[in-house]
Amino acid sequence: MIAVEDYLRVDGAPVRMVERGPAPSPALVRVAAMAPWLTHTHAVGEGVPTLAIEAARLRGSILWLGEVDDRLLEALVETLRALATGALEWDTPATVALLDEIERDVGLDVYVGPRCPYCPAVTAAAARFAVASPRLALRVIRADRVPHPSVRSTPTVLADGRLVHAGAGAEYPLAEALVAAVRGG
Repeated sequence: MIAVEDYLRVDGAPVRMVERGPAPSPALVRVAAMAPWLTHTHAVGEGVPTLAIEAARLRGSILWLGEVDDRLLEALVETLRALATGALEWDTPATVALLDEIERDVGLDVYVGPRCPYCPAVTAAAARFAVASPRLALRVIRADRVPHPSVRSTPTVLADGRLVHAGAGAEYPLAEALVAAVRGG
């Protein structure tokens, strides 16, 4: 966790993790303790644990369904730092221009597995999309906790229930596929 502590040791605007579930996640409590700009609250809740991210710099919305652990912590930590600093680490600046073409509200679901080697990169890219676009409501969903009949592998990305992408993928092609799906093409 020392590398994570160093990564989160930046000046930042407040970011809040709001967790609901039977008990607080020890991993989320540890992450929250690593940065003074990061807070974690927990409310007792039934069913699948959820984690909502709140930050002034968040233009869309981000909700995690299912525990955030194992490899999924990588994408969460990257997202938290980006929200605190305002510095999004885009693969290419062309991604932002592409996301600006989305003209309606879109529910973006990323189905993930906790040990999936490709899920952190795809999840982090989708989170950058939600940070940058007020049109995107991102849900990162543990496929093992909240199954979907169309999801056969992880990561799988759906926009308003429509398949956008399955498997490993880079940021810009994922944004292209998202914009095409939103346009209906």
